[in-house]
Amino acid sequence: MKAPFFFPLLFIISLNVSTLAAERQWTNQKGQEITASFVSVEQSNVVLEMNGKKFSVPISSLSAADQDFIKSQEEPTSPTGEAEKPSTAPLTNFDKEIPKAAKVDDDSVEDKGEKDGKFIYESKHFRFVSNVQLSKSLVQNFSRLFEASYELCAALPLGLTTNQKGDLFPIELFETEQQYRAAGGPAGSAGVFITNEGRVLVPLSGLGVKKVGSSYMYDASSGNATTLIHEVTHQLTPLVYDATAWGWFTEGIAEYCANMPYRTGRFKIGDEQDLLDQVTAYGEDDKGGWALGDDIQIGMTLEQWLNQSPSQFMSNTSLNYGVGALVTFYFLHYDDGRSGKPIREFARATFAGAERKEAYEKLLSGRSYTELAKEIDKAWRSKGVRVRWQDSL
Repeated sequence: MKAPFFFPLLFIISLNVSTLAAERQWTNQKGQEITASFVSVEQSNVVLEMNGKKFSVPISSLSAADQDFIKSQEEPTSPTGEAEKPSTAPLTNFDKEIPKAAKVDDDSVEDKGEKDGKFIYESKHFRFVSNVQLSKSLVQNFSRLFEASYELCAALPLGLTTNQKGDLFPIELFETEQQYRAAGGPAGSAGVFITNEGRVLVPLSGLGVKKVGSSYMYDASSGNATTLIHEVTHQLTPLVYDATAWGWFTEGIAEYCANMPYRTGRFKIGDEQDLLDQVTAYGEDDKGGWALGDDIQIGMTLEQWLNQSPSQFMSNTSLNYGVGALVTFYFLHYDDGRSGKPIREFARATFAGAERKEAYEKLLSGRSYTELAKEIDKAWRSKGVRVRWQDSL
């Protein structure tokens, strides 16, 4: 689903329709226009509503006339009636260090009962809807996994989460593979994110759940949460980065999150071994993976690879998803003396609606594409893997 303006937006889903000001025309600094209603100002963003949905736009990206209009609508005052200074608190987390772990603080689950043959459970950020009744302990395991995925996305200093203020993220659980496929799930998959609907669909088998008699039991040996965490990451971050512009990053960050070591509500951030296994494994010992081996030939320059069209990127998913995971990990944990500063600045620029060239200048951080390609290859070579673009051979 596309955001209504050309730049990435913070999307706010709401079930309640507020009484709004009259619609007006809004223009960004490139002259692109939409018609929407003013709702409010939140720090350095203006919240607008269009077609019944609210979204947040950086004020600095709008025309001077629009910025003047916003000032006329919002004049914050203190309890004494005097005008307050605008908040200088950062809107997102780009200046924070990359943490070493992300864990669940609140893993409580509320049983909301049964409705029309569906059993509903709610955690802090998610609503689980199952077509069979599940035990509290089983749903608690699900809650830890999904809530930990949320905490992982929120912890990375890339402005990933949408900071949703309305409804909970919907996840639908299905007893059988047949029911899952009938609802739109791909055959043989452990979960899928339906982009235009914002839903994640999950067969219980994808969560390691087996039916024992009339009840359902969790079997850790039969479940693999990698695909599921990948899809939940997409659900949590659908409009922060435009997939048509940043295919490598959209899929790279989902693969990155999916392959951080996870155990009982806690992700260990920055451990590369599971990610390396996923990228290089040939399927021996039932590992699965992208099967790229330890000498990966890209067949194009780094600049060409980063600028692939969506159709080009998706035409070779094994190569591009795997390399996207390696590149994303490099930028977060190896680049710039392990500070991750270039990708944080890239994210900051992208979030603010920068042109592709400007955003990539942040990522390059004074290097040429060829120099960067060689740095990425060198970093992974120290871990026993070659990543060979045509300009790093």
